[in-house]
Amino acid sequence: MRSRLHLVTSRLEDERGMALVMAIGISLVLAIAGASVVLFSTSNERHANRQNAATKLYDIAQGGIDNAASQLGGLPSSSASLYDPAFFSSKPEADRTATMDAGTVIWNGTLTDATPPYFTWRLSATATMPDPTNAGHMLTRTLSADLNIVPKISQTVTNQAWRYIYSRNNDNNVNTCDQAILNNPGITSSFYVNGDLCLDNSSNIYGPQTPGVDPDVNVVVKGRAYLNHPSTSIGTSTRPVTSIEAVKGCDYRGTQELPPAVCTSTTKVWPNSLYSGGPVISAPVADYATWWAEASPGPNHPCEQSTGTPPNFGTGGAGPTGSAGIVDITPGASYTCVQRGGGELSWNNTTKVLTISGTIWIDGSVDFSSDGLITYSGMAAIYTTGSVRLRQTMICSQAAAGACASPWTNADTNVLLFVMKGSGSPAESGAGITLEQSSAFQGALFAEANMTFENNTWVQGPMIANSEIITNSMFFHYIPPLVNVPFGTPGQPIVDYYLAPVRHYSG
Repeated sequence: MRSRLHLVTSRLEDERGMALVMAIGISLVLAIAGASVVLFSTSNERHANRQNAATKLYDIAQGGIDNAASQLGGLPSSSASLYDPAFFSSKPEADRTATMDAGTVIWNGTLTDATPPYFTWRLSATATMPDPTNAGHMLTRTLSADLNIVPKISQTVTNQAWRYIYSRNNDNNVNTCDQAILNNPGITSSFYVNGDLCLDNSSNIYGPQTPGVDPDVNVVVKGRAYLNHPSTSIGTSTRPVTSIEAVKGCDYRGTQELPPAVCTSTTKVWPNSLYSGGPVISAPVADYATWWAEASPGPNHPCEQSTGTPPNFGTGGAGPTGSAGIVDITPGASYTCVQRGGGELSWNNTTKVLTISGTIWIDGSVDFSSDGLITYSGMAAIYTTGSVRLRQTMICSQAAAGACASPWTNADTNVLLFVMKGSGSPAESGAGITLEQSSAFQGALFAEANMTFENNTWVQGPMIANSEIITNSMFFHYIPPLVNVPFGTPGQPIVDYYLAPVRHYSG
């Protein structure tokens, strides 16, 4: 009996021992699991804190980039400091430092592109803040981004040549014509002639129909004014020109009024006032080298964003070669082409609207194959290596009743300027631009060579050429007093810039 009891007691003790071991094991497992949970939670918290800090650090650095851009943006649009390489380096560190969101940021900038007309700043900002997971340590992050300083699309006119139909020719021979106006044109435009002006075959320059409402009509002749036909005149008794200067006098079919006399109705001239030592305006000079390199879009800067098939701008390279051939910028299908700084050349073939912006270069000639009315929207200078031709095409800033509207009232915001480096085909020989029969243009024109205007053509806007050659009846309309011109206008300094959005962040 005792042995059986002993056996039972022994078994009970063994079972108790095993239970104790199991209990201790379970407690150990639970302790390890609890420690793991605590460790995991702590690790997660540390990771979350570090992630939070990293996000804050990026935001602080971005705030530094914004502050750097704001310092530039606070300058006047005409300030040279916008593209002064020493702009940031000359500032005390205190002026380039800020405290924000429990951190500190210091910023700087390097002018990485200092070639006009576009400038690029590489802005940098270094942010620091305490490491929330490691007391006494600091977290640091440096962020960089690009900021472009871009010319404003329109610039205030400073070169007064863009108030006139301007003729460069002057052979210094008083017996020859440097600028001839022939074959029945009607002209209500201001003229600036560096040499001698000849009117023939019933050609007339009329003064404003409604003075004070219509733009002024000023005539400046640095040589002599010749009126060679009984029906020619500069002004009339009822519509005198606003003013005239003929430095070497006037001649009506051999009847002369020479200095110190003035031109009067005796020589078929009717002015409201006479210049004495009138304006001396040099012909603008086109900066072809700059615009060949920088035109956007252009051969060296093709479309960044496009739809359809944009025009062939050419192959680029060291200089213009005419690589694009003859280009139609208003073809039978729509397209868009947008470049840096907002440069654009886009065509809507349905609405017949050309959208323009900036300075553009086509390494070839432009020939408008479609006839009819085309309107444009925006401010741009389009440079061509060759020439431009319009064939029964009307290119208008404003349209009314199927033609260019007059008066031209949106010239402050809507000006298309063609700058023709070359001449000849498709224009006439020796001409940078030819308007063929029944064509019209409302905008501005600049040619290294001549310009030719055929029968029944119509132009409104300033023009600069060696000479404007009129083949037959045509009309030069009032030149609106342009306040603004595209920033690629020859002879027009770029003084107004704006800051493009910051882009190309890294770090």
